[in-house]
Amino acid sequence: MDDKGFTLIELIAALAILILLISFVMPQVLITIRNSRIATDLNNLALLNRVTKIYEIDKSIFEPGKKIFMDSQTESEKMEELISNGYLSKIVKPNLRENEFLWHNSLTIWYYSLFPIDEMGSSTFTFGSDQSHIHQDFVFTNSWTSSENDISSSFGRLFIPNNREEYSIEVVAKLEDGSSGGFGVFFETEFNEGNDTGYIVQFDRGYGAGEILVKKRDNGVEQNPPLFRVSHSPEKFPSKHEDPEFWNSKQIINLRVKNTIEPGVKSLDVSILVNEEQKEVIRDFNFVSNVSPEKNVSGFRAWGTRSYYYSFKVN
Repeated sequence: MDDKGFTLIELIAALAILILLISFVMPQVLITIRNSRIATDLNNLALLNRVTKIYEIDKSIFEPGKKIFMDSQTESEKMEELISNGYLSKIVKPNLRENEFLWHNSLTIWYYSLFPIDEMGSSTFTFGSDQSHIHQDFVFTNSWTSSENDISSSFGRLFIPNNREEYSIEVVAKLEDGSSGGFGVFFETEFNEGNDTGYIVQFDRGYGAGEILVKKRDNGVEQNPPLFRVSHSPEKFPSKHEDPEFWNSKQIINLRVKNTIEPGVKSLDVSILVNEEQKEVIRDFNFVSNVSPEKNVSGFRAWGTRSYYYSFKVN
């Protein structure tokens, strides 16, 4: 029996293997811990919004005409107001220390500052993870991931206030390679208690051979059948069977919303980039809208597959 023990080379080899195993396992462990903390934070966020809504309803009954948080400036002061009125037991802080629970004045909702967004001008936004601050106007729902040049989601929604009667929207986005799923752009929409009601234009790869749709949404649920459908054609865009690369490549979608001569009725134009040429696919689609500018939000959503968003512009 050789009882000399391990040689130095054997110890170094064992240590190298151990370090290699740790390098594989540790990132996944850290991701699991982070996701667990985010899940807890989102549960706390939902609770915070529920008690705030109850407080808002009670205040409207017992103190008509007086809004909540009128005398509270910071998020801590707003939570202290909830505590002093018996709606919260203590100040709620996220488990992820770099994030915050923030109050959105125009949407009257608490949200979670999870994703850094770089603002370039008053209405143009580019996305990425290398920024040093968080844009406080955006409201995210469900799960999102940020990388160096984009944010992405498989089923999330993003909203930003759009206090305009007439406006244009440009979204640069891309679907993950595949044959299903899509992304949509919200317009003439209200956001209340986590749900959206209004309209959406959908770049829908999973609908038929790939179509562009206009749909109505009610309390976060899309309504069928679509209000308007645009199918593939040589004059507009190819099908996913004819040109799958088109449906898997980066898209530039432009919407224009304008008033008509009829009160309460607006008009929608939509164009997309096809082979480096901007092609109009929807023109003068009229729809009824009772959304006031101060409550109007825009944004986008993903479903069915991961969608990547590079920029958002509204003017």
